Amino acid sequence: KLLLSSDGPLLDSYHCQQFPLELHRPNLAFLLRTHLNHPANEDVLALLLPRILALGPKGHRLMKLLCSKLFDPSRYSNRDPNIRHRGAFGTVYKAQLTSEPFEVAVKVIDLPKGLTDASTLLDLYTEVAIMEALQEEARVCYLYDYGVDANHCYLVTAWYAMSLKEWRRRQAKDTLARQTELLVNIGSRVIQAVCCLHQLGVVHYDLKCDNVLLLPLTGDGSEESVVSQRSSSPSFDVVLADFGESKIFAPSQDACTVRNRGTEYNKSPEMLTVANASRKEKASYDRRKRGGAGKPSDVWGLACMLYELLTGEFLF
Repeated sequence: KLLLSSDGPLLDSYHCQQFPLELHRPNLAFLLRTHLNHPANEDVLALLLPRILALGPKGHRLMKLLCSKLFDPSRYSNRDPNIRHRGAFGTVYKAQLTSEPFEVAVKVIDLPKGLTDASTLLDLYTEVAIMEALQEEARVCYLYDYGVDANHCYLVTAWYAMSLKEWRRRQAKDTLARQTELLVNIGSRVIQAVCCLHQLGVVHYDLKCDNVLLLPLTGDGSEESVVSQRSSSPSFDVVLADFGESKIFAPSQDACTVRNRGTEYNKSPEMLTVANASRKEKASYDRRKRGGAGKPSDVWGLACMLYELLTGEFLF
């Protein structure tokens, strides 16, 4: 229960720090995962599981991210050998269920190998919690399954045609001049999706064309049909993805973070202030100053993303 926060839907940040040993605290996430998956503790696990799962969705989510007995990665072993996307924190593959002809995306994330490695539990738990909370939202990447084995965490989501970044890269250089209305309509859909997030208490903190996926609405759903747009109304919808930097806030909480989040070229001025304030080697470091970044950071990131969509280039 130490890991489960009593205030809001996430884990207790005090006991789930990224580098707990630097703060002279035990690495509870690593210790728990090690003991839960040790062969000698199988009998204890059988007694413990019902008690943890009785805590509700939060307990169930925590156990799925700690205990390999609750996940079968072999269901998604039929992977396309070509990597779809390699990010800073994971690799995404296209896979087909071994039991039926159904395509999914599998994001594979390395788990800490030692007690002194950075803990990933808080970020993984937050990402899963957000996607589960937004399951009914059409413009949010759909999460089918998740879990861990000895070395990796797996997030299994719906498969989408391509990212908005890839779509823009495959457009002609004069797209802005020829299809301004199309680009504006696509951007409008992204804005609507972000507004929906904010209404539900979620701040993304990493808005960019890479993290917007495309869902075909007409045609055969192929990449070519998505790339070729012959009218000002896109034949696809947009879906927000990659909530690894995001945070969900309870209605009683101030929607603000004091942790450095996001991609450097899209960070808002207040997030850059947070980043600099957290660097002890900086002359401006002052632990008493607790600046923060909230929903306005998404507005900044959204503007940078729209510039990227219109021009095909980064603003900064």
